[in-house]
Amino acid sequence: MMLAQADIGTLPANFIKDLVVFGAAMLVAVSFIVGAIFAALQYYQSRKADGEIKKTQILPSPLEVNAEVKSAPKRFNKDFEDQRHTEIDRRLSVHDLELERLRAADTVIRADVATKFEAISHALGRIEGKIK
Repeated sequence: MMLAQADIGTLPANFIKDLVVFGAAMLVAVSFIVGAIFAALQYYQSRKADGEIKKTQILPSPLEVNAEVKSAPKRFNKDFEDQRHTEIDRRLSVHDLELERLRAADTVIRADVATKFEAISHALGRIEGKIK
């Protein structure tokens, strides 16, 4: 298989002329863009060298250590924790006493209900005996 070679003589002359003009126009446009970029960079560098552009400073600096702060606040306060522990222990003992009182009352109520059911069961047995 043979590859065909392009023959420039077969292209219309107007196409070649338009292609050359387009290439020259693109070359000029790109050179203007590159020139503008370099001019802007040169202007920025000259202003920086003259001292017109300075580094941005944030005051007060967030990275600076404040000398007035002696140490970080403690997250654990033993006295406060002991006080909370005592308070929680007192509240739990009150709740335990309340539970014991409720359990005693529950035992009394269950015994009362059991005697009433026993009386009802005995009465039903007598009624059943009379019916037969």
